[in-house]
Amino acid sequence: MQDLQQIAQYALDALRRAGADTAEISVARAEKDELTADAGRFTLLRTTRSGGVSMKALLGGRKGVSALGSLDKDALDECARECVESARGAQPDDAEQIAPLTENGEFVSGVLQADRAALYDRAAEFLTDVECEFPTVCPEQVTADYSRGKSIYLNTNGVRFAEEDGEYGFGAMFSAKEGEETSSFNYFGVTLDNLGTRFIDLGNHRLLLGQSASSVRTVPFGEKMVGSIVLTPECFGELLSEALGTFCGNSAILEGTSPWKDKLGTAVAAPLLTVSAKPFDKRIVCGERVCEGERSADADILRGGILQSFLLSRYAANKTGHRRFVNGGGHVVVEGGGQPLAHMISGVERGLLVGRFSGGQPGSNGDFSGVAKNSFLIEGGQITKAVSETMISGNLQELLRNLQALSAETLQDGNVVLPYALCDGVTVS
Repeated sequence: MQDLQQIAQYALDALRRAGADTAEISVARAEKDELTADAGRFTLLRTTRSGGVSMKALLGGRKGVSALGSLDKDALDECARECVESARGAQPDDAEQIAPLTENGEFVSGVLQADRAALYDRAAEFLTDVECEFPTVCPEQVTADYSRGKSIYLNTNGVRFAEEDGEYGFGAMFSAKEGEETSSFNYFGVTLDNLGTRFIDLGNHRLLLGQSASSVRTVPFGEKMVGSIVLTPECFGELLSEALGTFCGNSAILEGTSPWKDKLGTAVAAPLLTVSAKPFDKRIVCGERVCEGERSADADILRGGILQSFLLSRYAANKTGHRRFVNGGGHVVVEGGGQPLAHMISGVERGLLVGRFSGGQPGSNGDFSGVAKNSFLIEGGQITKAVSETMISGNLQELLRNLQALSAETLQDGNVVLPYALCDGVTVS
């Protein structure tokens, strides 16, 4: 870390020497051990190392940025000169600023020493578990890794943050096969700070593997309807992320395209929905500690359906007069509701359990349309048959307003906390 500190200070000084009025610098080093199995056989074991620096210089309100994959001094000097030169050619913009000095800090999180033998054993155990419990499921690719990183942020206002973290990752892509028939592929991934649990027992892994085994033979959904769908946590998270980007993100607010642009402090979703970004939540592994040169914090985006904040960077906040969001907007947490999933489904006479959504970017008003994959028919309050790829369409604003229930069960994968969601008013065809 001391070495990185010296490199960061040298780079910041190089920006000053090149003529920057104010500047910021971020220097990082990372190492990753990666193990990969293809079609059930281990095919790759490697360690990769990386390092780099990113620079930002301000000169008379004009911004220049540059990045470098080397930490060599001569290269840093050249990168700093290029950064300041790019600022000289930019248009002045008073909204361009760097972080003020409010506090400095050092953060250490996760696991800083890998147990490579245990990582291999867990990955091999997973392949065996799948073969024994779900013999028709084919793990097309399985990855297990350990990543460790160090970074330093400095700026000319005197801000200094140091971070060090380490985490395990595990993911799988898979499908099921019976004779000549094959299910649609599915996947999952988790982030971990320990290897104390079998990989098949993490997240929703066993459930998703079982659903894949049940999806080799499918039936059409049948008659078109406008009604209820149940979104799995994975699918709910995907659509929620699209909604937040479309309605709360930098470009949506800067360009005035968001239908929520004038909705701060008012209800935009069902009262049962609270959405937070919580990098410091104990269920999140190695959450973001520093954002734009300031200490991150947990914060609500929606509370009780009421819009609390836009997801704005410092620049977008300065440009629009709104508050900067206190973190990068990731690590989304939606707490579970009061009823189990089975009870939630029991009230659906006919509908669809949607495991995955494949569609294009939603419109600026939230209209979406795409294919429901890895999905199941709900009949008479019961999940019955797997359905062939089925079109679903609707509007993300209406989807959030028409939320009927959130399950007590939640997915906790080290990156997010999400329940199942029952929504009404969606077209299924």
